[in-house]
Amino acid sequence: MSKSINRTACYVDCDMPDNAFAHLTVKDRALLVKLMARLCERSFRRGYHQGAYVIGERGYVGKISLHDWRYGESTDVSRWYDRPGQTEDSTNRLFTENEGLTRLGFANPNL
Repeated sequence: MSKSINRTACYVDCDMPDNAFAHLTVKDRALLVKLMARLCERSFRRGYHQGAYVIGERGYVGKISLHDWRYGESTDVSRWYDRPGQTEDSTNRLFTENEGLTRLGFANPNL
């Protein structure tokens, strides 16, 4: 028997009321969005770094040092592993991956 999927694994906003953060100022919501984007990007890099070590890449993503990528690049930038040289703003990536943030009252400050 397979284990059921936890809704928060797919929808991080699933148990939160509409406009839960609408009472915050636009500036405060933008700061929270930037913080969340940085946290997500840092978490992604940590997971990839550990995974790469486990499968034996031993420190390199193509020609990029995993250590330099994880600790040396700003988490304001999200690098695409499968498209060398392509990057995007981590705030944009946050909204791409978590569409429910808009329902909660957050807006992508880059748009």
